[in-house]
Amino acid sequence: MPKKVPIKKLLRTNDAFLTTSEKIYSYFLTNTKTIIIALSALIVVFIAILLVLHFRQARIDKAEAAFNRALAITDQTEAVAKLNEIRKSYSGSPADRQAAFAMAQIFLKNKQTDKALPLLEELAIELRPAEESLKPLIWVSLAGLYEDQNQLDKAAQAYKKALAAIKAGPEAPSGVPFKAYIHFSIGRVALALGKRFEAAEAFKEVLALESDSQISWEAQLKLAQLGPIEPPLAPGAAPNKAASPSEQTPKAQTSSNPPPSAIETDKGDDSQAHDHSAAPAAVTVDQGGEKK
Repeated sequence: MPKKVPIKKLLRTNDAFLTTSEKIYSYFLTNTKTIIIALSALIVVFIAILLVLHFRQARIDKAEAAFNRALAITDQTEAVAKLNEIRKSYSGSPADRQAAFAMAQIFLKNKQTDKALPLLEELAIELRPAEESLKPLIWVSLAGLYEDQNQLDKAAQAYKKALAAIKAGPEAPSGVPFKAYIHFSIGRVALALGKRFEAAEAFKEVLALESDSQISWEAQLKLAQLGPIEPPLAPGAAPNKAASPSEQTPKAQTSSNPPPSAIETDKGDDSQAHDHSAAPAAVTVDQGGEKK
């Protein structure tokens, strides 16, 4: 015969069929103190995160205000000093990198290449993803310095990195599309390195982008001077046999003649120092890191 259980004991026993909400309520009543401590800790952490974000934003705003004041200084020596102060006070911040770029542009304008080069090389490595819009200008500036120093291999690589970094096709100050200028520069350096086929391909890219401008006329002139060029042979490939005179058929030449001004500006040996007139001029950046 089953043993009888008193009613009072049954009432004190936990119900095996409690609903979820009843279980939660029961847990809360049993662990009220622990839950309150955990919630308080979460609130403190949340407030701390908000304070850190607020402090960081205030520091960024202060740095950008100092950067804009430095850009407004007309005396370049004083401007460089203020920009250098920003770099020291806000090291590692966006303002630090903006100040470095502005200093490099001032040094380039004053032909102080020994001071501009290390800044640009540092920026090419240190830029953050949000500042990628500056990379084409940095690599083009570096390429120009390398080219002036006759470091043609480094110049070629820098121009190609500028081309890879460019996305929206900003305009150079001369009115020449920036991408066309980079292609022309790649062709000029390749020609100086004796890479005739690569140079021709780069000049053709210029013509694909520009059809009626100074740089397109110069590209046409370079192509005319190069003449027909066979692509380089793959390693181990045998050269094609020359066709017999009876098999050769003359091809019509349909290249348009560039204006006299374009021809006159390109006379002389290609090994002479290149003209920077089409290169981007000094560029400043606003608070968001965009080019002006």
